[in-house]
Amino acid sequence: MAVSRKFIDMRSDSIRRAAWIAAALTLACVQMGQSQGSCRYVSERDAGAPDSTVEPEGPDSFQDSFNGTLSRWRFSVPFAPALDDTFGNLLPSMAVGSSSLNASAAVTVPAFAVAEGLQIEADVFVAVPDPPAATPEAWMGLSADKNAAASPTLAAGMHVDGGGMLNFILNNSVLGSMGEPARDRWHRWSVTITKDGPVEFRVDGVLVLSAGAMDPAYDDLPVKVGGIGYPERPHIDNVSVTHP
Repeated sequence: MAVSRKFIDMRSDSIRRAAWIAAALTLACVQMGQSQGSCRYVSERDAGAPDSTVEPEGPDSFQDSFNGTLSRWRFSVPFAPALDDTFGNLLPSMAVGSSSLNASAAVTVPAFAVAEGLQIEADVFVAVPDPPAATPEAWMGLSADKNAAASPTLAAGMHVDGGGMLNFILNNSVLGSMGEPARDRWHRWSVTITKDGPVEFRVDGVLVLSAGAMDPAYDDLPVKVGGIGYPERPHIDNVSVTHP
């Protein structure tokens, strides 16, 4: 099935992905005491053609598929992410990490109000290190501050660490963890900060954790993406910020 957008379709074409999701849900439910949500899956889309879609935005939304520019982001220094026009979901995407083996990160130019709820989504690709000069990690979510520091300081977000765990972060602390999704493929990460309710974490459309509450001190903040890894640099694509 051909697709014209760089966002989620509603079908699964991977038995390995389905197996990981089933195992992940079981682990999350056991560890966190949560129930399964409804399921939707990210397809393996053609990464060989550039995307020309321009996403519409309202006054409180943000969409970026990195079509030729990173002008809507502020970067960590001295190591900054880069636009990669050879890889994406679809082409191009943001490559994080650096050849210096240090982490790099970026925050959105706009900041976002949280009081009425906020949903943050991104496509994330973390490679299998072979061999690792710097073991790949990646993170994304609402930043805990307005700085573009190259670290996973997140008010609400997700972080694949170097030990093979996917960490769910809330109020700049780890709320829970589970085994990471399969590497060497794109996954859709989603964090939903509900109004007066729990924070919901999804991978490929599957609710894997719903717990906690956002500290109201975390408000009017940018979205942060970042990572570490070289030569296998993680990639971020199709960042979306909306009010649910």
